Formats: sequence, structure tokens, C-alpha cells
Amino acid sequence: MGKLIFFDIDGTLRAEEDGFLPQSTIDAIAKARANGHKTFINTGRTAMNVREDIRFMGFDGYICGCGTEIIYEGKTVYRRPIDVMLCRKMAEEIRACGAAPLYERSDALFMDSKTKVLAWMQDLLDLYKSQGLSVHDLHTAEDFSFDKFVIWYDDRTDMERFQKLIEGKYTYIDRGNFFAEMPPIDCTKATGMDWILQRLGARPEDTIAIGDSLNDLDMIRAAHVGVAMGNGHKLHPYADFITKNLKDDGIEYALKQLGVI
Repeated sequence: MGKLIFFDIDGTLRAEEDGFLPQSTIDAIAKARANGHKTFINTGRTAMNVREDIRFMGFDGYICGCGTEIIYEGKTVYRRPIDVMLCRKMAEEIRACGAAPLYERSDALFMDSKTKVLAWMQDLLDLYKSQGLSVHDLHTAEDFSFDKFVIWYDDRTDMERFQKLIEGKYTYIDRGNFFAEMPPIDCTKATGMDWILQRLGARPEDTIAIGDSLNDLDMIRAAHVGVAMGNGHKLHPYADFITKNLKDDGIEYALKQLGVI
């Protein structure tokens, strides 16, 4: 078996600000697969939000929602749902903290119409609308539940109360710009990698992970070789190798330097 290579999406494969996906990245991943290596998406996005503009590259599998769902060879082989009643109770308590949440599930996105919408959140909602993604109101959705969630906050949000609320239940990942991501405490990008390794009978020393932000820290640490994108400055202290910026053919450069292509 060749290497198992795990890629983040935003800021790693494609630019967050304008969606730019270098042709060199597409070609490098195709060459890696042709050379007998397996490639995987490892993302905080839930499955519904990993769209054809990423899937067309032909990955062997997808670790979605920070390890809450794993798809291998087109089939969901693991999913970690949360009890519906616990989801509704959590939403009520988050509302009381004054945060602006977005709840993510494998097949749906939900917002809380009774909470404020902050500027950064509105930007994302507008982007989703332009892409044809529906964001449902949890108050009118009978089937509301989530696999993970994110929040935006401001100086009026009671973050001390919020931190106590999620303690022991969710991991707090600071994404910067008054934005944080919360997967269940027992799910990470690293647990998803471990699940894949066990399923394939692969060795940890055959793993490479490439990311750009602190929500990639678990997989960078878990991989035999953890690669940080040049544009991922916060991740640099933890990486084994720092490649070039995304727009400077960083993926191609990393895979060449590591002998994958």
C-alpha cells in the first residue's frame, strides 16, 4: 500500500476568499492516485457541504464534520449522531448565551431565527444562498438535530457561560475573527484518520496530512508527516513540513518534496 494522504479543503485545496482551486493541485492529486497512493478529504464541513467542485477530483474517502462521519468508496461507514432532545436543549442554552450559531448535519444546515445574525455569519449565509444551499430554521424544522456546530460571537456574548456549557461535551476550536467550531469531544479529524487506518490495515507511518488552520491541528499531529500550507501561519509551529502558499502551487510542491509524485 502507498501513502494515505489527508487534505483539508478551505485554505488548503481551495482559497476561502475566492474559491480558487489551482490546476496544479488537481493534477498533483491525480498523479498521487496514479502512483498508488490513497487520497482523502478530512474536513470540518459535513457531507452535504462537500460538493462536486471538490468531489470531482476522485478522492478515495471523506472524513466529514471533524470526524463525525466517514465515507469510504462511496458508502457511509461511520456516523456519530446526537440525540434529538439533547440537540434542542443545547440550542436553547446557546441562545441564552447570546451567540449566533449554525448547526451542521450530514444532510442539512440549521440556523436559529431567534438569535442575532452577526456580520461574518451573514456573509456565510449569503454564500450558501448563492451556491443553492438551503439553511433551515430550527424552529420550523421537525427533524432538527446536528452532528456539530459553529458560533459567531461579539462582546455581548457570554463566552464564559458558553465555555461552561460545552465543557466535557464539545471541543472548542478557535477559528479566529470571533468564530469557533464545536465537534463532539470524542470526534476529531484524527479519530477519523485512525478509523480509516484500522479499516485498511494501514500503518501510521504511511500517513500524510495537509492543512492550514488550527482545526487541522489534530490531524497534523496524528499524521506521520504533518504539512502546513504556507498561508497557514497558526499551524506552522506544529508542522513537520511547511509548504508554499495555496496559490503558489503549495500542494504540488509538498507532494513532490515528500516523494509522492
